Amino acid sequence: MSDSRRLRIYLPAWILFLLALVTPALGRGFSFYWDQLSPSFQREGGYVLEVDINDKLDIICPRLFNQYNVMYEVSREGYETCNSTGGRLLLRCNLPERDIVLTILFQEVSPSPFGLEFVKGKDYYYIATSSGTPDTLDNRIGGNCESPTYMKLTIRVRGDPTERSDSTGGNPPERGDGVTDLPSVAKSADRRVNSALQLRTNIVTLLLTALLATLFGMLRL
Repeated sequence: MSDSRRLRIYLPAWILFLLALVTPALGRGFSFYWDQLSPSFQREGGYVLEVDINDKLDIICPRLFNQYNVMYEVSREGYETCNSTGGRLLLRCNLPERDIVLTILFQEVSPSPFGLEFVKGKDYYYIATSSGTPDTLDNRIGGNCESPTYMKLTIRVRGDPTERSDSTGGNPPERGDGVTDLPSVAKSADRRVNSALQLRTNIVTLLLTALLATLFGMLRL
């Protein structure tokens, strides 16, 4: 197979892959502290956060020595019963002396086989079954998910990116409620995440431009 024919076959796939990498930077950015003392929790039923496809959420471990917690993605039943058995471990806050951040990109299709994927109009459920101490990090039932902490989070992916409501997702609450627009968070971890995302976007944009230029050149041969 000639080089020109090979390029024409594989280049469209590369373009789609690079566009998938760029897309997450086009949404909004929020941060959420996985903090058992946050007023975002401490309410029966947990906390509900609405997002759109292409938004980005940083879930940050508090740098406190009395907050050893985990975060599991679970089914609705696991959410209601505070049972993470069969759930997916996403975050482990076990090193309070370090910045630990889980970045979630709300994509319908992830370019990584290990990435999270989301469907418009669907709810996703997350709980903490630890109790804030190192010896409870491996607990799978109860813990801070239960009363009085209710450390549980529902992420609702809106069906229409233009929809806005009176809920938390449409108008993020102030810092005291645990959620804030990402640029207003004065955390070194947040700045590093933003810088890395911007660098990735710039690199991918340059690569995409170069590939398109090469394609047009080959088509003219």
